[in-house]
Amino acid sequence: MLSQVYEGLLLKMGEKNSDGGQFYTPRELIRAMVRAVDPRIGDTVCDPCCGTGGFLAEAAEHMRRQGGELSTEQLDVLKHGSFYGREKDDLAYPIALANLVLHGIDQPHLWHGNTLSNQATYDGLYEGAPERFHVLLTNPPFGGKEGVEAQTRFPFKTRATQVLFVQVLQQSLLPGGRCGVVLDEGFLYRTNEDAFVRTKRQLLDENDLWCIVSLPGGAFTGAGAGVKTNLVFFTRGRKTERIWYYDLSHVKVDKKRH
Repeated sequence: MLSQVYEGLLLKMGEKNSDGGQFYTPRELIRAMVRAVDPRIGDTVCDPCCGTGGFLAEAAEHMRRQGGELSTEQLDVLKHGSFYGREKDDLAYPIALANLVLHGIDQPHLWHGNTLSNQATYDGLYEGAPERFHVLLTNPPFGGKEGVEAQTRFPFKTRATQVLFVQVLQQSLLPGGRCGVVLDEGFLYRTNEDAFVRTKRQLLDENDLWCIVSLPGGAFTGAGAGVKTNLVFFTRGRKTERIWYYDLSHVKVDKKRH
């Protein structure tokens, strides 16, 4: 019964499509990103704008499949000490909680509030959460605009939501930590605003940005977004020397074929 309620809520959110630049990530993209970043048992996994919890739920399934039968200690770590998320949207937050519980995460550490301004609506489930994580998996809002209050915590000031979230990602990774993130084409190639340029320079200088996957233009059509997007993967703590670039923009994608 609970799973049916959850599915119904997801359908309603699908009709909503987006909110402030937020578009929900197709399941196949989530699976591909989780496999590429490869979270292992013992890693802490965080999504700082987790939506309905898709990345965290898929990471849990991926980690549970490792190494055959898991020990009691490993299962306890997975259920209680591995998954952390933040979400601003009032509707998405309880759906994320339900989603993670349905995927066997007994204690989802989910924070409700604005990640960028760090203003909490409810933070009772997030007590004791680490400041930095081994793995980040996320699809931050792109195209959204932030006010001055949300910019004060960041060295490179801008109204562009996705640029601020890339700064969050760099602040939130442990040395050697891995990140997989969906970013719009504008973030990668826009050069007419200082914050875009300086954030990208920092990303390359302080991280190993080892892979970019250029997605087809229709990859997010089912979620209501026609904007061109890329999957970006990086590891914290060493300078970028070489980037593997995969261009999938020629692949035909529509609402019936993903």
